[in-house]
Amino acid sequence: MKLTCVATPGSGGDYHTPASHLLEVEGVRLLLDCPVDLSALAAFAPVPLGADCGDAGDLIRAVPYYWSPAAAAAAKAGGVDAVLVSSATGMLGLPFLTRLPSFANTKVYVTELAARIGKLMMGELMEMHSEFVRYYGLDTDGSPKWMQGEKLHKLLSSLQNIVIEDEGMDLAPLMPLYSAPNLEECMRKTQTVKYGEEVCFNGMLMLKASSSGLELGNCVWSIKGPRASITYLPSTLFVSAHALDCDYNSLKENDIILFSDFSSLNVMDENNENLGENAMVCDDSLLR
Repeated sequence: MKLTCVATPGSGGDYHTPASHLLEVEGVRLLLDCPVDLSALAAFAPVPLGADCGDAGDLIRAVPYYWSPAAAAAAKAGGVDAVLVSSATGMLGLPFLTRLPSFANTKVYVTELAARIGKLMMGELMEMHSEFVRYYGLDTDGSPKWMQGEKLHKLLSSLQNIVIEDEGMDLAPLMPLYSAPNLEECMRKTQTVKYGEEVCFNGMLMLKASSSGLELGNCVWSIKGPRASITYLPSTLFVSAHALDCDYNSLKENDIILFSDFSSLNVMDENNENLGENAMVCDDSLLR
């Protein structure tokens, strides 16, 4: 088994970006979530509301590019066999991949509700992007002018503390946004699953999504192969904010638990009795 972290969890303003990993097991390469870090948008000037553009400082006055280290890493790896999506935000970068010829046969697994919410979010992102296109026009000459010469150095200076602090000035994850046909192609490659439903992939791996207790449609993935069983535990809330609690059964009898990050709601901490009860159940599950 080989595990590579390709994107760490973070927050661009009020927007949470989930983590992403490449997992190679039983000769199969899986991408665990494919988000877009929207904090890169902070380097681009917003579309002016009136004739007076105001002082944009060092911000880039152009159609924005989008930051997806997970999509860039998967493309660099030469493709993946399947993508397991644990949340709606974890699928925003998928059309970057599914539009590439090397991903023609890639399967995408996501819960039904996360797929519906994710599609709505991607549609909203494209609608916002269209405002930039209407104002600045399309880039028809390859790389935009701001990625050349002195303007490129200004871009690096603007982005250094925003998106490429840990990427060694690598601009590969910056890419133009996908189109509506790219989105539809992505959704055609998506196979939706229900909580607790087992899906056989490649005749070798059994995949199952269980509730993570965090948001509607979010899930924990169980991956069972001939020689090992793995649980991918992304953002999880042990005291649920909605009706469907975290499914602790998905943590039982596993050889490996991939713990991505942990989420909590301060208002839920008041329910100490419930929190303690769930914590004991979780501890018991891990011991098994």
